[in-house]
Amino acid sequence: MAFKYEPVDVQVVEVGLGGRVDSTNVFDMKEVAIVTPISLEHTAILGDTVEQIAGEKAAIITPGCNVVMSPQAYPEAETVVRQRASNVSAAVVDVAAKYRWGMVTHDVRTQDVRIKGPNGVLRAKLPLLGKHQIENATTAVAGAEALVQRGGKCLSKQTLAKGLASVRWPCRIEVVREDPLIIVDGAHNRDSARRLAETLVEYFAADRALFVIGCGSDKDIDGLAEELAPLTSRVLAVRSEHPRAMDPRRIAEAFGRLNVDNEIVNNVPTGVDSALAATSDAGFTLICIAGSLFVAAEARAHVLGVRT
Repeated sequence: MAFKYEPVDVQVVEVGLGGRVDSTNVFDMKEVAIVTPISLEHTAILGDTVEQIAGEKAAIITPGCNVVMSPQAYPEAETVVRQRASNVSAAVVDVAAKYRWGMVTHDVRTQDVRIKGPNGVLRAKLPLLGKHQIENATTAVAGAEALVQRGGKCLSKQTLAKGLASVRWPCRIEVVREDPLIIVDGAHNRDSARRLAETLVEYFAADRALFVIGCGSDKDIDGLAEELAPLTSRVLAVRSEHPRAMDPRRIAEAFGRLNVDNEIVNNVPTGVDSALAATSDAGFTLICIAGSLFVAAEARAHVLGVRT
């Protein structure tokens, strides 16, 4: 109804969970279906294999639309997406095959990126850090280009660059304080934790970070711990205000099994304050709060002094 009563030119509808039976998947026809990287998430609902989850997500593909498929870490996910597209006669734009991308320079808040595709080279400033965010930006460009090309039009490089530069996405490897360096991120499963760890090393030269970790009760805390443990010797386990928050004792156990020193803290603000106090005593120069967007948002609000 919101789109019906507003004179919009384009609807961008993000799936909430999965795709096949998600409430947003009500359109008989769509111009473009964008499939972002698929990994193990929401397994209690979507299935406990990558193939099952990919099947749920690929169900947003409808007859005649263009499918923009982002780079996939799991070949089985790509296979499922291609099969669904073939079944409904939907053309696939394989971002990994059609585009090339890379980081030119970066600071602690933005990066200059270069994206080369069928329509030439785009240089843009991206206010998000990490190689995975350049992949996401490339997928977004591919989606926009696929949409306008259906209408026989094109987007200028200046328009695309302006769009990327205007992105605001809190709690995605976001620096909320620089001295000491405090980063908040919503990484909540093995794959996103791996990307977080990669970015901390590649963009911040981190070899030792102090983590404040809290997550939802249904998350793969063991997988998350295994990806982050090599970067830390100490973790503060916290419980967010969200009703589905995991017991911090479970978080402490996951890191403890990996020989990481851990401490249970009652709530996120106290965890952040404890981490700040520890930076001078233990020599940590980087604090990272992660495990859930709920936790990252609470930490962000506490550090910045804003309401969530």
